[in-house]
Amino acid sequence: MREFEWYNNLSNEQCAMPGTFAVFALGLEGPEWWPLVCSYLDLCDDEHASLQEKFLHALFKRFGFTAQSIPVLIHGVQSMQNLKSVKEFPALIANAESLETLLNTKAHLEDYLPTEEKGNKKARDNLWRDVLWSIWGRASENGGSKVIKGAPEEWKERYQEIFQ
Repeated sequence: MREFEWYNNLSNEQCAMPGTFAVFALGLEGPEWWPLVCSYLDLCDDEHASLQEKFLHALFKRFGFTAQSIPVLIHGVQSMQNLKSVKEFPALIANAESLETLLNTKAHLEDYLPTEEKGNKKARDNLWRDVLWSIWGRASENGGSKVIKGAPEEWKERYQEIFQ
């Protein structure tokens, strides 16, 4: 993996660093490889790279939202502009364990910010907004009112805390 080096046979929109496909293949093998995936995502050029979006969608469709996978999501959100949600994500996160993990991640979101942005409330809020968008897309707007309204009664409070 080398930052600012690219495969020469991919389009500009799908640019990728050397090692990309090996990292993605390992990442899809399981959680033991996710620290490597996070290191890769940290090197991505967030203004040009977008190939990781397809990988992230596949990873979460396969493994769901867990205490081990949500950090990959945070690194993924930071690795590109506007990580899109997919229709399966709201259903995949709609369980007590995933929602609790997401809420715990929110409490420690500062840990994911670059050193120069630690303590910057706006940077933290922007990152959290991007994380919510990557899961619920447009439904995350307006404080997640659509998500909260459609949530099962026993989880409404949890959703409200997530979207506050």
